[in-house]
Amino acid sequence: MKLKGILIALFLCSLIVGCSKPIKVVDKLVERDDIWYQPFSDIPYTGRLENWYESGQLMSKENFINGRQEALVESWHKNGQPDKKINYIDGQKDGLHESWWDNGQLESKINFIKGKRAGLGEWWTKNGKLKKRGIYLNGKEEGMFYYWWEFEQKKALVCFKAGRKVDISYCKENQ
Repeated sequence: MKLKGILIALFLCSLIVGCSKPIKVVDKLVERDDIWYQPFSDIPYTGRLENWYESGQLMSKENFINGRQEALVESWHKNGQPDKKINYIDGQKDGLHESWWDNGQLESKINFIKGKRAGLGEWWTKNGKLKKRGIYLNGKEEGMFYYWWEFEQKKALVCFKAGRKVDISYCKENQ
């Protein structure tokens, strides 16, 4: 009786696995009018794009649905350290976008909504010191942006309104 149940379970598993559509993986796409295609094809690409360094190290992986980037896109530096993580919805950045220096230090962190920067954006130097911080609204700088010297002291304060500088003040190096 147990053997019969196991055989039925194995049969059902093989049926499910056998009927699922395999993920198509390619290493080259071409872009035409903001839509991605396989070379020599007129059908918008659906599947995964993977690129590799000559060393065999994974360089990037991206997902596409109907020729548009979709879901998490990841890339790595030649040394294997993360480079970027970006989420896409229907071909537009949507969600947290993070990037790293090749030494593993965080380089930038910013949110996107429907392809536009939104909310807090932060940037760091290669040695991990905060370099710039500010808010975006509808893809444009809004309010105060703070800039720092290499040695963590404020360099400048810049005020933006709808992406335009309306005021700027500089700080002396020792302040």
